[in-house]
Amino acid sequence: MELGKVQKAWVSDLRKYPERQNDGILGKVIKLKDGYNIKCCCLGQAEITINGMPKGTSICSGASTFFLEGSYKQLGLHSMRGDLEGGLLEGYASLASANDGGVTWENIANFIEKNPEVVFIKSL
Repeated sequence: MELGKVQKAWVSDLRKYPERQNDGILGKVIKLKDGYNIKCCCLGQAEITINGMPKGTSICSGASTFFLEGSYKQLGLHSMRGDLEGGLLEGYASLASANDGGVTWENIANFIEKNPEVVFIKSL
């Protein structure tokens, strides 16, 4: 299985914005005097990759289940948490757990590229 256009864009963004990585939340936008500081998990970054920058202070516009209810399907993930089917990422069974457990976005991106069939249902 090869990564599709949307999936490749997400992997690229994981590598491009490692400073955004955070755990325990889908994501938040912190307004600064001269711009914004975005903190999110790898799935929050997927939300940004798919739907663009958030308009408010939450990656999911105040509804913590927004990504869970739809965007994961747009990315082709197996589940809302990015469950891994038939493989583990540094001992973790989902992308959310790996992110929250401290696996870097670079390592998550590498795993996705090497194991797309474990991460995705289909190429999108």
